[in-house]
Amino acid sequence: MPNLEPPQGSPGDTAHLMARAVISAIPGMGGAALEMFNAIVVPPLEKRRAEWTEQLTQAFVVLQSRVTDLENLKNNPAFIDAIIQASRIAITNNQQEKIEALKNAVINSGLSNSIDRSLQQVFLSYVDSFTVFHLKILDLFSRQDKLNALMQRGVDPDAEAFIYAEMPELTYQNDLTKLVWAELNSKGLLKGGQLGIVARGNGYLIIKHSTNFGDQFLSFIKKTN
Repeated sequence: MPNLEPPQGSPGDTAHLMARAVISAIPGMGGAALEMFNAIVVPPLEKRRAEWTEQLTQAFVVLQSRVTDLENLKNNPAFIDAIIQASRIAITNNQQEKIEALKNAVINSGLSNSIDRSLQQVFLSYVDSFTVFHLKILDLFSRQDKLNALMQRGVDPDAEAFIYAEMPELTYQNDLTKLVWAELNSKGLLKGGQLGIVARGNGYLIIKHSTNFGDQFLSFIKKTN
C-alpha cells in the first residue's frame, strides 16, 4: 500500500514560525513569552496531519478492495490532484463531516474516470469554502423521501421549516440560513431562488430542490456502496 503523507508545508506552519520570530524580536518578550507561546500554540497542524493520514489509509484500504490494480492509480493525474488538494484542505479543517467528504472524494476519484478533472477541483474547492450547514442543507433538499417524511411528521412544506426541523441549531440564525441557501443557489447546486414553499398543489407534492449539478457534487463527496 502506498505510503502517503499530506503536504508538509502550510500557511499555518509559516504563521507559527513568524509569530515565534516576532515574539523573539520584542524587547523583554523573549524567554517566558516564547515558552508560553510554544506551550499554548504548539505546531497546530501535526495532530490534523496524523488524523488525515489515517483517513487516507482508510481510503486506500477501500480502493485496494475495489480497484484491479492499485499501482495504476499513481499514473492517474486526476487522482493525484485529488489527494493533494484534499490533503491541503483537510489540515485546515477539523469538522468531521468535511473530513469524511474529503476522504470520500479521494475514493471516488480513484474509482471513476467519469468526472472532469477541472470539475473535480471545483467540487473540492466547495468542500473547502462551504460550511457543514451547506453540505447538510444540500443533502436534505436532494432527498425527496426525507422531505416527505418531514411533512408527514407535521412540518410545514416550507424550506426554512424543513431546515430547522433537521438542524435546530439554525433556528435562531435566520441570516445564516438565508446566506447558505443563497450561496447554494448561486453555485447552481440548488434551485428555487429564495427560501419558501417546497411543495406544490393541493396535495402538497414535495419538489426536490437539488439540481443535477448538485446531485453530481453530492455523489462525489458521499460514500459509495
